[in-house]
Amino acid sequence: MNLYNPNLKVESFHHFKETNTIEVVFREASNIVYANNPPQSAPDKVWKEVYSVVDGVLTLVDTIQGTHTPARYVGESITF
Repeated sequence: MNLYNPNLKVESFHHFKETNTIEVVFREASNIVYANNPPQSAPDKVWKEVYSVVDGVLTLVDTIQGTHTPARYVGESITF
């Protein structure tokens, strides 16, 4: 198991008091460029992990895969 990944970063972190859950959005850069004219970046891998307290222990309860759309003529976007 590789604990250090220089391409992985946390995009956002949110705590919701109403449901007592934590959502963490991760992004892993693809570091790939398609050989088009003009060159295009390949989409990054993005996912959201949802944590909640179950029986007094912080537990990963859901992992949601996201879609990254690289910027072209408009800004980039991440959707779930």
